Amino acid sequence: MDQQEELEHSGKTPIEPKTLSRRKLLASMGMAGVAMAVTGYSLEAASERGQPAWPGQPGQPGNVQVLNEWNETVIRTVHSISELIQQSGMLDGQIFEVISYHDGMNMGGDLFMWSESQSKSLHDGGYFIDPTIAVPNFATFNTYYAAKNSTGGVWVRLNNKSEVAAENYGLSDNLAMVWNCAAITAALNKAKMLSNGLSTPKKVILPSGLFHTTNAIELALSSLNTRVVPLIGQGRFKTELRKTTNHVISNNYPITGIDAVIFVHPTTAMGASGLFGEYTEGMTLSRTSAINKTGYGYYAKGSPIATRRDIGCTGHEQGYWQDDCWMSQVNQIYAVTCKKGIAIRGGTSVNGANIYADRCEQIAIDLRGLTYSNLTVHADGCGTDTTSNTGYPAINLQFVKGCTLTASTERHRGTEFYIQYCDGLVVNGGRSLNAVAVGASTPRIFIQDAVVQFNGYSWRYVLDNLTAADKALYTFLQEVGINSAWSFNECQGNAQWSDFPAQVADTAYIGSYKKSRYSEDSGLVKATVLHNSGAWKKLCYVANTTHIKVLSCICPVSPRYYDFTAVIRKAAVSTDSANPTILTAQQYTNDVADNGQPLQAYMGTDGWLYIKPSAGGANYDFRYVIAK
Repeated sequence: MDQQEELEHSGKTPIEPKTLSRRKLLASMGMAGVAMAVTGYSLEAASERGQPAWPGQPGQPGNVQVLNEWNETVIRTVHSISELIQQSGMLDGQIFEVISYHDGMNMGGDLFMWSESQSKSLHDGGYFIDPTIAVPNFATFNTYYAAKNSTGGVWVRLNNKSEVAAENYGLSDNLAMVWNCAAITAALNKAKMLSNGLSTPKKVILPSGLFHTTNAIELALSSLNTRVVPLIGQGRFKTELRKTTNHVISNNYPITGIDAVIFVHPTTAMGASGLFGEYTEGMTLSRTSAINKTGYGYYAKGSPIATRRDIGCTGHEQGYWQDDCWMSQVNQIYAVTCKKGIAIRGGTSVNGANIYADRCEQIAIDLRGLTYSNLTVHADGCGTDTTSNTGYPAINLQFVKGCTLTASTERHRGTEFYIQYCDGLVVNGGRSLNAVAVGASTPRIFIQDAVVQFNGYSWRYVLDNLTAADKALYTFLQEVGINSAWSFNECQGNAQWSDFPAQVADTAYIGSYKKSRYSEDSGLVKATVLHNSGAWKKLCYVANTTHIKVLSCICPVSPRYYDFTAVIRKAAVSTDSANPTILTAQQYTNDVADNGQPLQAYMGTDGWLYIKPSAGGANYDFRYVIAK
């Protein structure tokens, strides 16, 4: 059955030719009225070459010299691109209206003009259509975009919009169409071509609907222009891209094996150059049930100064991931029912809010290596993977420097804040609510070698929904090592936790709770010193005073303390570490006087008073309170 017979047997009612107002035609063709925005082909230019300026109304003799003289133009209408390429006997410059790219879907339709001189090699499946290439079925639609012929004769889309609609390349919400990734890639390539030399790239627009994809949509195209073409959907609850396979990215990148719905990374050809100006917005990225909990939803690396917002990621191994994307804006990022939720790692000066991980099985929010950034994050119902008795961190904070968070957790199983090797970390506001039971002792906060401050945070109701046995497995804070400093300012603890003291049995303590190795406030010094005869330890900075009084010296883990009966006068202390002064201080063990550990001291040239015990010192920390 040839194409004409197929059309006649399709059951379609032939569409009568109609008139199109000159205003609509000119609007479709551009401000000049005769220049086609996508091709540069000009009717006036054709006239200058000695060709007819316009072939007249289809099917009628005679020429019209100037398009503006037309009052009405007869336009023939067809249902789809497949029907368009079945037409024959067209005149050069004849215009057809295509109702929809795919028949009956009301997407991707436009005005098309037949050009006898334009080369078929321009065929891109969207703005240039070679009628000798059949439109493939949905299962193999990715094959449609490669140019195959070079003779003249091509349909040209008359479209002068500043953005490129992916539906113009065959994007379809038919569930059999698994190659929407190819349609979007073709649209990205078109926008990149139109953006050549422009400081602001053209946008690619995605319509509302559920669109299946096979391959990763790679935004990092190899180009001298390192600006990323914006990809804009209609919103998380309107535009959804659902991957049907776990195919990985192409070999254009220095990394391999990444399976993502959307992928952003500088190509190998770009070398050390980064991508800039990425703008992605308004879509949900999901997977079919057959490949649930695999790959990434959104993967971006080396793409700074970007804006990513209103992006939802559902059912991936890692929902949302960005790394080394400095000076980025991230807003309304949502990961739900993923194995791991949202990762904003590395890079500096990242700002964003409404970053929400929901019912993710392991780490909810991963901020490893982030520096000098400000984020609002929340974890709800995460850490549920029972392969770990202690759950998983809600917010992973490793090697974080100079960052401020507004954070909270709800229904989380495991440690809330895993803080390791961090400097200048501040958590403002927020609360933790309704912890989920764990199978082994678990701290809600883990700290190692970190400086962190919590301000106005509440844990008052975090354990209220648990049994007494389950409550007992949660502790407030676990510190590893001695090099951390932390403070809880005007925070609210829980009566269950002995290490965050409660005022009465049913009311959590509200106030300040601090720990540091050394602090000074208005001449009152607090210092924690390890008594060890192997090394001198700094006790107190005394360059700005003549004498000090040790008010208290207690070992917190052993029944030992020192009673300093006299004021220590700086002038009376040796300045030679080889010939130190013996301090007047009586040690007590189990409230019994014990002189086996007399303390030695000397004044250093750096202004500090150094001490150590005469004997072994037993390697115990002693907490000093000193007035000076």
